Amino acid sequence: QSLCELIRSKAVTSRRLTQHFIDRIEAHDLQTVNAVVVRDFARALERADAADEAMAKGEVWGALHGLPMTVKENNDVQGLPSTSGNVKKKGHVAAEHSVPVQRLLDAGAIIIGKTNLALDLNDVQSYNEVYGRCNNPYDTSTTPGGSSGGAAAALAAGFTALEFGGDIGGSIRTPAHCCGVFGHKSTFGIIPVGVQDIVVKGPLARAPEDLALALGVLAGSWGPSARGWQLQLPRCPHSKLSDFRVAIWGDDALCPVDEDVRAAVASVTQALRSAGATVSEEARPDFDAGEVFDLYKQLLAAAENNGLSPEAFDVAVQEAKETEGESTELAKQRCWIVQSHHAWHAAHLKREQLRVAWESFFKDYDVLVTPVCCSDAWPHDPSGTTDQPFWKVGDRVIPGTG
Repeated sequence: QSLCELIRSKAVTSRRLTQHFIDRIEAHDLQTVNAVVVRDFARALERADAADEAMAKGEVWGALHGLPMTVKENNDVQGLPSTSGNVKKKGHVAAEHSVPVQRLLDAGAIIIGKTNLALDLNDVQSYNEVYGRCNNPYDTSTTPGGSSGGAAAALAAGFTALEFGGDIGGSIRTPAHCCGVFGHKSTFGIIPVGVQDIVVKGPLARAPEDLALALGVLAGSWGPSARGWQLQLPRCPHSKLSDFRVAIWGDDALCPVDEDVRAAVASVTQALRSAGATVSEEARPDFDAGEVFDLYKQLLAAAENNGLSPEAFDVAVQEAKETEGESTELAKQRCWIVQSHHAWHAAHLKREQLRVAWESFFKDYDVLVTPVCCSDAWPHDPSGTTDQPFWKVGDRVIPGTG
C-alpha cells in the first residue's frame, strides 16, 4: 500500500521500483532461495515505463498502478509457463491470462515473474523436478512451507511487493506462517477459481493492509453470474481492539502444537487482554474437531480426484476394494476417492450444518485466533510422495489428504 502511494505521489517511479526487485532477485534468489522461478523482466520493465508515462499524464490504471508483483506458478499469465511443477506439463505455456491475473493487471499491477510451488500443489513443502527446491530465506535448511512456498519466500526475501497464491489445505497459510509474512485464504467463491470444490485463491503480502488492498481488486463475481450480482464485502464494525470479542483456540489434542507456537499464541492472548478485548480461551464452536477433519478429507479427496480418467478411476476402485473394511487412513482415502455421489452429497450436507454451527459461534465472537501450524518451519524432507495418506511436518506424521 505504501509503495502504491509513493508511485502515485511520484516520489518513486514504477521503473525504479521494478528494477529494484529485479536486482534483488538476480543477486540473491537463484543460488539461495529459488523462489522466483519464472522471470518476465523485459515485459515487466516495458509495462513499468508505460505506467510511468501514464502517471505523468495524470492517468491512473487502478489501485495497484505500477506495483511490481509475482504470482504462484500455476496461475496463468499469457506467454509464461504453467506447469504446477509437473514434468509432464513442462513446456506448457498459458495462452491467456486467468481471470484473477487479468484483474491484477487491470488494476495496474506489473507481474515480474512466477514463484515456486509444491509438485501439483500437494505438499506442505515446495519442491519439484521442474524448478527444484525452494528454501526458507531465514534458514535455507528449512522449508518455506507449501504449496505456495515460493510466494511466501519471495515476499520474505524482499523479491516482490505482493503475491497471489491458492489454498485448499493450508497452501497460503502454512507458507505465510513459515516465512513470517501475511496470507489470506479467502471465502470460497469470491475470487475466480473455476469449478473445483473447496480450493480458493488469495493474496500474500508483507503487511495485513496489503491483503485488504489486493482482496479489493481480486474479489467479485465473474462469468455469466457477473451479469446478475455484484460483491460488496462489509467493513469491520469495530475500530478499537477493546471492542472485539475474541475466542482463542490455542491447542488441541487432535494436533498438539509445539511449545514455541503455544508461547506465540499466549503472547497474542495477553496483548489482546491488555488492549481491553473480551477474550475467552474456552469458547469452541459446536462440533467435534476430529469428525470435521475427516469430513474435510472426504470432500477434498473428491475434489482432488474429480479429473481421473475412466481407466485411472477403475484402478482406484480396485485399490479401494483391496483395503475395504479396514480403518486405516489409507483405506479411508481410497474409499473417499471413489465414493458415490450419494456419499459425497451426505458429506456436503454435513458441511452445510457446520456453516450453521460457525454462524452461531460468530454471533457471540468476532474473531477466532488459532495457530496456523503445529510447528515453525521444519527441515526439508524430500522423502514423501503426493499420494501418501499423511503429511510429514518435522518429526511428526499427520494424517493428510492422500
